[in-house]
Amino acid sequence: MTGNDDMHQNKLDLMTGGEGTSHPQAGSITMDISAANLTGADHSRGFVIEELELKEFMRYADTTRITFPAQFIVITGRTGAGKTSLLDAITFALYRRTTRTELPGVKQEDICRKGGYTRVFFTQGGHRYDVKRGITASGQSYVTLRTAGRQFTGSIRETDARIEEIIGLDCTGFLNSTFIRQDEMKHLGSEKGSDRLQVFRKLFRLDTFDRAHEIAHTMLGALKDELNRCEGELKTLNVQVDKIPEIREQLGALVSEIKDSEKSLEAIDREIREVSDALDVLGDRHEEYVRFDERYISLSNQKEEIGKRLKDVKKKGEDAETIKERIGELENLTSDYDKMVEIERTLLDKKKTYDSLMEQHAIYGRQTKSLSETHQRELNKLSNRLTEQERRIKNLSTDIGRYEAFELLRREGTLTERIARIDLELDWLSSNRELVKRLGQERASALAELEKVTLRTGRINADSFIIDEIKDNIEQIRHDMGFIGGEYNGRIEEIRGEVLKVSEALEALDFGEEDAERLNEVKYQLEDKRLKRDELEVLRGRLREIGDTEKLSSELNSRLGELEEEGLRLREELLNLQQAEDEYRTTSGESEELKARHGKVGREISARNGEIKQIRNQLHSLEEIERDTSKLRAEVKQMRGRSEILTLIHGRVFNDKGITMPAVNYLLPMLAREASMNLADMTDNRLNKVRLEVYEDKNRYGVRILVEGADGLFHDVQEFSGGEKTQINAALRFAIARELAGLPQVGRTYGRMETLFIDEGDLGSLDNDASRSLFIKKLFQMGSYFSRVILITHLSDVAEKFPYRISVSMTPDKHSIVDVGGMGHV
Repeated sequence: MTGNDDMHQNKLDLMTGGEGTSHPQAGSITMDISAANLTGADHSRGFVIEELELKEFMRYADTTRITFPAQFIVITGRTGAGKTSLLDAITFALYRRTTRTELPGVKQEDICRKGGYTRVFFTQGGHRYDVKRGITASGQSYVTLRTAGRQFTGSIRETDARIEEIIGLDCTGFLNSTFIRQDEMKHLGSEKGSDRLQVFRKLFRLDTFDRAHEIAHTMLGALKDELNRCEGELKTLNVQVDKIPEIREQLGALVSEIKDSEKSLEAIDREIREVSDALDVLGDRHEEYVRFDERYISLSNQKEEIGKRLKDVKKKGEDAETIKERIGELENLTSDYDKMVEIERTLLDKKKTYDSLMEQHAIYGRQTKSLSETHQRELNKLSNRLTEQERRIKNLSTDIGRYEAFELLRREGTLTERIARIDLELDWLSSNRELVKRLGQERASALAELEKVTLRTGRINADSFIIDEIKDNIEQIRHDMGFIGGEYNGRIEEIRGEVLKVSEALEALDFGEEDAERLNEVKYQLEDKRLKRDELEVLRGRLREIGDTEKLSSELNSRLGELEEEGLRLREELLNLQQAEDEYRTTSGESEELKARHGKVGREISARNGEIKQIRNQLHSLEEIERDTSKLRAEVKQMRGRSEILTLIHGRVFNDKGITMPAVNYLLPMLAREASMNLADMTDNRLNKVRLEVYEDKNRYGVRILVEGADGLFHDVQEFSGGEKTQINAALRFAIARELAGLPQVGRTYGRMETLFIDEGDLGSLDNDASRSLFIKKLFQMGSYFSRVILITHLSDVAEKFPYRISVSMTPDKHSIVDVGGMGHV
């Protein structure tokens, strides 16, 4: 490593905590930027842009391709033409971000339309890469990465990660290292030193330590919460562990009680065996006593049952006499039942026939009424139609019909032709008086007839074409009226014939009011007799069920005497066995009492064993808790140690006084020396000393930018004129750019950049050509550190100083177009 590389490595060690330095963070916080952790592309050479292609992106509608073949390039054009959009196209392709998408409410689709894309060709680490990002015609986002003819396969997220790995910087780091954006130089000369400090922190990525501070703060809070939880749990567990001695003592007492109960159980077992032997001796006599006793009880139950049956038989005998009397009454009352049923059947048949005939008579009546009403409705309709047609004829202005009109017109034409012919013949035959006379008579006759016909034809008008139709309608209506009248009369005659037949049948049936009254009377009488017959059948059934009560009573009394004799014999046997039975019962009672005591003691032992098992399980659980408590106590001790370490990291390491400000203090002297040389070159040595100082005011840090004036004293940058401030800010920003470009490639956090974009650079505030020329000269000197130096400006006099120019303009329809070297659109 060269001396310059050593210096830059020292800067990185300071900003990252040194190579391989570890900081505890909930176990460990590790920042390792050693070469062993580098993956991906070879970064021995930095990022160099070569080509840019875009379409349907911001104001660039058509396909536009721009190459960057020279080391010094200027992009020029009026304000708003789309110059800065080219920088947005680069960051969009590489990182899917632009200055526009950082604004609230602006989406990716707002800057890159469907079918649009941006494409960047660049070299990094000696390899050439092609990155293309856009939106398909169907609205789907995509990104592709190619190198050496191969395309990287993976999702958008995986491809983005690979691009960032190749470049070696995230978007923020790329922008800080590659772009000097509009107004960024002004921010360096801000009135507030704290704002200047934030610019330094941002450019050199010192905000990494702010994020580390936040992470340490979050982890410390989480660790304290976990520590409090564990300490509370430990306190709870200790309360349970303290119960172990008491539970062990309780377990010993229960074991002692069980041993005493087992001895008592053995004594009871001996007594039970002795009593059991005595019961075996008395057992035979006891069984004999039980058999006689059961038989005696059975006989007593039979005697009691027979007594109940005798009472029941006596009661049934009394009921049977009553039933017989009622059966005789009911038989007398229902003796004519079958005759009455036959009378009812005959009357019902006559009534059914009568009702059927009366229904037919009513049907014919309804048919007659319906026919009459239908006939009358049809006649009324036809009559109304006839009246309407007659009214139409009266309202016509002629009585001549169409056919008569045609005939009259034909006749009128014939007569007219005849008269004209006669007139010709009279001229021809004027010398023949006889013919002339006859022709004159014929002419007079024709004239007379023509006069009559003409009178009739004069009455022909438009009504002549409808009068015949109306007359035909009238004739048809009259015909229809006659037809439906005849049809009606015929149908009425048919119905009258059927009604006559029904009337004759009714007369022959001879079913009158007396027959109807008789039928109702028979129905009422039959209903009463039917109920009595049902009662008669029920009583006969009950009488059959009762049977012969005298015979049954005799049999039951005989059986009762036999049971009395057998009962006396059994009673005598029981008296003989009573003493032995008493001894057996006494001994059996003693046996049951001993068994009960045995069961009670056994249950007590079982209950004690259950308690012992439960207590042993509880003791086992508490012993496990005791072991867990030891482990938890060790963990709490470890967490307290980590908490002390995180407290140290949070409070003393990752804050302004811990790492950030020492890093700034280390960088400022080197930046001041480089800025002093830059300022001397840009002011023709009129201003050549810059001093950068850190100060603290009310617990807030800031950076002072002091420059030695013509009076030999150092003044704050705010005290200089606008052009001088631009020169001072540019000198400092160029120094920062050189430092950033000179940083060695380290992992994905610090990637070496060999391309520098300056967007405007506040050149407009330089008040003369000499100042601008010195600015451009210094810019060209930056070529010592960058392979591409690209300036974006709207100043044409500045653009003319660059050997390779890219001109951006706006078409009338507000689209941006590019012209390279005056050679036409690309």
